[in-house]
This record gives sequence, structure tokens and C-alpha cells, in this order.
Amino acid sequence: MSYTVRVEPGAVGDLDAALDYYAAIGSHLALALGDEFYATAHALKLFPNSHRAVYRQVRRVGLPSFPYLVYYAVGAGVVRVLAVLPERQDPAKTQRVLGRRAA
Repeated sequence: MSYTVRVEPGAVGDLDAALDYYAAIGSHLALALGDEFYATAHALKLFPNSHRAVYRQVRRVGLPSFPYLVYYAVGAGVVRVLAVLPERQDPAKTQRVLGRRAA
């Protein structure tokens, strides 16, 4: 079964901020980050339950070449991408973000 991947507005903002950061360093890095996010979203479409839950029903997967984690929830045929956050972010801040967005 193939799921629909929906990137929530908060996650779009997170991704935009990361893209802006890497674009300031070099456009090739922003393009690579975008490609990795797209590839990860495609993998979630096919195998959404391949990662464990880390907060309530929220799961996470890391981007292979960038220090970012994609947080998502799986529903009936839908994968909701809730956040794209730095790996080294304060865990309490991550929980606050997920608590607001997972509701």
C-alpha cells in the first residue's frame, strides 16, 4: 500500500529555514538538502512504519547527509510530516514543538 505524504505548514517552515541556511553557504547544499528530503518523503510513502515512535505516535527518520530529523505521524493512508528539526536541538524544545503540531 502506498501512503499519501502531507507536509504540514510547520514542517514547511522548518524545511524553508534549513534550505535558507544551506543556500547562504552554497546553492548546491540547499539543492542536496531538498533532494534528500524528497527522497525521504518518497520512502515514507512506501514504508511509513519502518521507524519507531519517539513521542506518542510520532516517528522520526534522519536525513542521510544532513543533521536534520523528519518527524511524522502515520494515519489511515496518510503520512503527516510534522517537523524537520536539527538533530542537536534541545529535546525539551523538540517535545514542545511536537506537542503543538501532533495535536
